[in-house]
Amino acid sequence: MERLNKSEKIFKIFSYIVVILFALLALYPVVYAFSVSISGKVAYESGQIVLLPKDVTLQAYYMILHNKGFWISYTNTLFYTVLGTAWSMFVSCKVQNYFLKDNGISCWYLQCGLMQE
Repeated sequence: MERLNKSEKIFKIFSYIVVILFALLALYPVVYAFSVSISGKVAYESGQIVLLPKDVTLQAYYMILHNKGFWISYTNTLFYTVLGTAWSMFVSCKVQNYFLKDNGISCWYLQCGLMQE
């Protein structure tokens, strides 16, 4: 392994600092949203939350999990995901079957890409 000269070391250190700053900037909204979600209503409305939660409570999660509309929406999401994936696989296999028929490949698992030749 060759040693880095002075300018390469400076560039590497500067690059690491920039990447770490961007990572912190990207993580701040996620941490803030989580802190707000587990903080009390009064602490949020008075603007006391900057990074860490105040007056920790799980009331917001309790309200969401006991809301019937949330579970209906979640069921719809799962249904559309499973049905959409199955439909996509079916259509992909049919289209691939059309293109591979001329090559003499007739095994369905080869046509759907489940097994490599």
